[in-house]
Order: sequence, then C-alpha cells, then structure tokens
Amino acid sequence: MATEEHRQRGWRKLARDAGVNVVANLIAAAIIYLLAVAAGYLNANRKIIAGLLTIPVILVIVGAILYIGFVAPRWGRWQWLVVPLVLLLMSAAVLGLGYLRSWADPDLF
Repeated sequence: MATEEHRQRGWRKLARDAGVNVVANLIAAAIIYLLAVAAGYLNANRKIIAGLLTIPVILVIVGAILYIGFVAPRWGRWQWLVVPLVLLLMSAAVLGLGYLRSWADPDLF
C-alpha cells in the first residue's frame, strides 16, 4: 500500500512541477516579447501588450489584497485601514485595466 501512495505522490509532484514549468515559460515568453518590442525588433501590437500586462496587474492586486488581509490582524489598532486600502487597490486595478483596454483599442471610446 505504501508503494501505491508513493507512486501517486510522485505523479502529483510531476504534475505540479510541469504546471509550474508551463507558467514560468509563459511568463518568460511575455517578458521576451515586451523586451523585443521595446528594443524595436518587433512591431508593437497594442492588444497583445495590453493582454500581457493585464495578468500581472491582476496578480499584483490580488497578492496585495491577500497580504493586507493576512497582515491586518497584526496591526492592532490600525485594522480599520484594511477596508480603505483594499478598496483603493481594487479601484486602482479597475482604472489601470480600463486604461490598458482603452490604450489597446483606440476606437473603443
């Protein structure tokens, strides 16, 4: 029974490692594309650039909100700042993503 459990654990670890590798390769490809556009080797496609920048913006905002949520209980008397900070980050994300969308498609507005 122990060997079957070890095999399953091995497959789960392999799947996790493969998933991490795929995500890392996608991030690397996005960075290489942005650097190639910035260097002038490729013509910039605004929609692709906005799409590449949308995911990191969302991840940073979600990470900041989670960090605030986990750190807030340790703030003591400053816990009331949690709601305004989260609302501020969410509104910044919405405005930033709206700007990216309008920048990517000038005919939008």
